[in-house]
Amino acid sequence: MTRGFVASAKNTAIVDEDDEPSPFDEELVGSTGQFEQIILENTDWGQKALDCAQQILENKNELALYAFRAYNASKRIDIRIDKLTDTYGSPTLDEIGEFSRDFNQLLESNLGEETAGSIEIEVSSPGAERSVRIPDELLRFKALPICSSQ
Repeated sequence: MTRGFVASAKNTAIVDEDDEPSPFDEELVGSTGQFEQIILENTDWGQKALDCAQQILENKNELALYAFRAYNASKRIDIRIDKLTDTYGSPTLDEIGEFSRDFNQLLESNLGEETAGSIEIEVSSPGAERSVRIPDELLRFKALPICSSQ
């Protein structure tokens, strides 16, 4: 189950995805078959939004960017944040909410209220069935069962 917040400049809602496959994870596998952490889809605002996310996470030692995807056509950003000190890599809902609020404020100051307000934002954890980045995360998750697939 992935828990997170869907946020725009005007509203935020908690999202629970119970055992539903996530198109986000499928789209993160690039043409080479490798996991791609950051995809900006030729947006004029994607790099600025990514810079905002990275700036916020610089001050949060336990949290890191797992994946970032900016969808140009739908004006949507999906952000997955990882909690490095958690056994499963899951940030709390409070941590996700705090990141979401900070991100929205910084995005508004960098893009302007109108542009930032037109972008839908989803912030969540990588989820229980996350892709494990090899070799970096093998040691981190060595005590957990891992399923290998192609």
